[in-house]
Amino acid sequence: MLDSAALATSFTAVLPAVTKQPSSKLINDDDFADADVHFILKDRSLAEALARFAMSDLAIAKANVGSKETHSTVEFFSLDLKKNKKEIGKLFKLVATRWLQSLQSVELLRQEADGNLFSADLTDAVDLVVEIAALRRFLMNATDPTMLSKKKRTVLLFHHTAENAPRPG
Repeated sequence: MLDSAALATSFTAVLPAVTKQPSSKLINDDDFADADVHFILKDRSLAEALARFAMSDLAIAKANVGSKETHSTVEFFSLDLKKNKKEIGKLFKLVATRWLQSLQSVELLRQEADGNLFSADLTDAVDLVVEIAALRRFLMNATDPTMLSKKKRTVLLFHHTAENAPRPG
């Protein structure tokens, strides 16, 4: 059955056949548990910025998600990691901007806490820095030429909960 966490705002690295032959290939539920293949975004601000970027710059692809017995067709924004260099640059710039904003937020909150880095007021801001660092790691691994040739996962799918909706299979 389709895992609801899989339909969160997220990135998923897949084989090109998943979007080119959706009737015969699918994204297995297990892929959503693999941190090398799937990354869930928790930061709403970044998710909204990515949704705007995706709607203006990325193609739409449909893929079957679930198991062979029970699956749904889900619409994703698609980014070919071998062909779409311009869009990858825009994606990296967007994430880098949010990285700088999150660092600035931590520093401003630290100053308000009289320089105390261990203030409880910094917890959410520091968690955001950690999340963006994890997203950076995920994207760097997804676009690494060695990983692209080894894993063959050359398509990055972006799913946004408000912009993409599951379609009954």
